[in-house]
Amino acid sequence: MTDLPARRVLLGVSGSSGALSVPSIVAWLRAVARVEQVRVVMTESAASFVAPAGLEIASGNPVLVGSPPPTADVPHVTLTEWADAFVVVPATANVIAKAAHGIADDLLSTAVLASPIPVVFAASMNATMWANPALRRNVRQVEEDGHHVVPPALGFRLSTATMELGSMPPVEELFDVVARHLRHDRAARATRAGEETA
Repeated sequence: MTDLPARRVLLGVSGSSGALSVPSIVAWLRAVARVEQVRVVMTESAASFVAPAGLEIASGNPVLVGSPPPTADVPHVTLTEWADAFVVVPATANVIAKAAHGIADDLLSTAVLASPIPVVFAASMNATMWANPALRRNVRQVEEDGHHVVPPALGFRLSTATMELGSMPPVEELFDVVARHLRHDRAARATRAGEETA
């Protein structure tokens, strides 16, 4: 695996069966990638797939679900400013559509809109949805906005007990992509900063 150039990782979890793998992703980040801290925000539908309490145990941090009540600590700002990397895993077609159109109707979508760093979306959907023209337009828009979408991979589909396109890639492959994207973005920012001061 490529070394992950991030010590603080923010994971956004949306509602798909791919959410079942998030506890193991959190454990991998802490034990293998040696990430110092992992924070998690979830949609309400994600919480129907994986219990927030389990992710709190795995991450060692509170997990925010849905749209927390307003407080002086504005989480969509503080979390995204805190993070070195922001990964939405799994990313449903709905979350990608919200990102493409600037919709911010829960904490996860608001955090994506407020993020000062590019977001990596690990798409999790079946082949028909992935090929849908509307979804393809949304993916192009998200990437034009500076984010990155990792396509779904071949994997075991729980509902049919068959191997199909639609799963997230293995965690090592996913975070290799995250690492490359982070390095590319940092190099591009450094180049722009150099041009501005020249």
